[in-house]
Amino acid sequence: MSKIPTNSAADIDGAVRISLAERLSAFDIDGTLVADAQEIAEVVDEREHEVIDAFWAHYLKAVPIALRPDAAAVETKKAES
Repeated sequence: MSKIPTNSAADIDGAVRISLAERLSAFDIDGTLVADAQEIAEVVDEREHEVIDAFWAHYLKAVPIALRPDAAAVETKKAES
C-alpha cells in the first residue's frame, strides 16, 4: 500500500489529495518560485497574446500533421487562454 504524503488526505475512494503547498514544494526547491513567477508576470504583462501565439506556433510545428488541430480549433483554444 502506498504511503499518503504528509499533510495530504485520502478521499473515500482512496485517491490521495496533495495540498497545493506540497505540489509547489516539488518545483520550488530553492524557494524562489513565487518571486520568479512575479518577475515573469511583470515581463509578460499586456503581452499575453504574444505568448499564446508563440506557444501555438511552436506546438503546431512539433505535433505530427495527422494530430494537428484545424485552424478553427486553434483559434478557439487561443480565445480560451
